[in-house]
Amino acid sequence: MTSNKTFAIVGGDARYAYLANSLAAKESGYKIYGMFFDNAVKLSAQIARTSDLRLVLPQSDVILLPLPM
Repeated sequence: MTSNKTFAIVGGDARYAYLANSLAAKESGYKIYGMFFDNAVKLSAQIARTSDLRLVLPQSDVILLPLPM
C-alpha cells in the first residue's frame, strides 16, 4: 500500500535523523523533507534537504518538530 503523504522533519538530533531514514527506507511513497539538519548528519538520498520553510510547511501533511530530551 502506498501513500502520498508529505513529511517535514525539522531539525533535531540523531532520533529525528533515524526517523527520517526509517520512513525513507519503506516502500511507502512518502515525500520526506529534512530541514535544518547539520551537514554531518547522514540522511537517505530519498530525503530532500532544504531550509525553505515557506515552501515545505504548507504542503506537508505531517510536521515533526524537535523536542528536548
